[in-house]
Amino acid sequence: MRFTWNAYYVLLYLYRCFFSVLAQVVVLRITAIPDSTGYQAANIAEVALLAQAQQYSLTFAMQANAGLLTRAIAAVLSLFSGGSAILINIGFQSIAFVGILLFLRAVEPSARRVLAVLLMFPSFTLWTSITSKEAIVVCLLGILAKHVIDIFYGRDRGVAYYLFVLLPVCAILFTFKPHFLAAIVFVFGVAKVGAYTRKPATLALLAGAASLVPLYLFRDPLDAFAQARYMGVLREPGNSNRSVAFLAEKYDTFLKAPEGMLRAFFGPTLAEATDGVLHLISFIESSVLIAVLVVFVLVRLPRTPVYMAILGLFTVFWIVFANYPLGLANPGTAVRYRADYVLLVYLGLLPLLSRGLYVRWRQSLEAHRPRRPPIPLQHTGPTPSCAVPVA
Repeated sequence: MRFTWNAYYVLLYLYRCFFSVLAQVVVLRITAIPDSTGYQAANIAEVALLAQAQQYSLTFAMQANAGLLTRAIAAVLSLFSGGSAILINIGFQSIAFVGILLFLRAVEPSARRVLAVLLMFPSFTLWTSITSKEAIVVCLLGILAKHVIDIFYGRDRGVAYYLFVLLPVCAILFTFKPHFLAAIVFVFGVAKVGAYTRKPATLALLAGAASLVPLYLFRDPLDAFAQARYMGVLREPGNSNRSVAFLAEKYDTFLKAPEGMLRAFFGPTLAEATDGVLHLISFIESSVLIAVLVVFVLVRLPRTPVYMAILGLFTVFWIVFANYPLGLANPGTAVRYRADYVLLVYLGLLPLLSRGLYVRWRQSLEAHRPRRPPIPLQHTGPTPSCAVPVA
């Protein structure tokens, strides 16, 4: 019997549904997830009252708006499921699965095989298979990541698609995770503009360098904002909170960024892995995840065109840098937040680091580029005579 990708997609959906059940009957007995249980208890009347009292503002602190939207989705699912927490979980899992499926189907088979394994890792599956904001965010990122890949395959859509699909997706994502904006703008901007130049590597290098300039120009407010968000998570109640502050001095956001990004992406340290079953599983999972990504990048990077390498690595930098202060205070929180943005890490390190994708993209652009008509030759000297001289 031949195993097909469609069979895998069915298996993946059922696997994620299993985690929706497992989280409700097992994980919630080991650790409390108050926001998920709160969303599961939402009803239409409560959401309507909250919507009337809610004040809406376009700022980088719109968690109340995101929470209201998540609560509204949970209330609708509760209405149709009879209030079953497991069925509400499966509903949110299905929302995330839509984005995952779109992303997987857009990627070339060689990268898809690796993604097929990584997307079944326990922590990612758990946090995106329950009633959570993560499930919604993963759906949105999957749609955006799919469209980035479509750009390189020449499957880019018209203006209507941008206005009625991508723009609403970006608006909802901005409501949930405004700090994702830097990575989204960079990968979309460089991918789109790269099609209009014959030197895409130079464009990507200039764009990458230019994207770092605001970090210096706005270093004081960015450092203050990042440290405030970090301290906010550090002060939250939790048995796994780290006691020693990592970001303590001015400009630590930038000076400690390399170590902080790794710590926030990895989650529990070796010492913290002994604190409980979930931390141990997360530590093993993170070790395998890092090993797979490192091996894949080391194998592909030497043959990757400069343009694709800059595009992929800067996308990863911007998404991890923007998120790392939130994942420093608590190893469990780090793993949960990683589930939010890890699709963009996979996008940058797996499909984008592809020489074949780049060659196919450039060949397609050259084939559709209008040809200039040949310039006729002009004689500047006297026209030679064809007469035969008479002796």
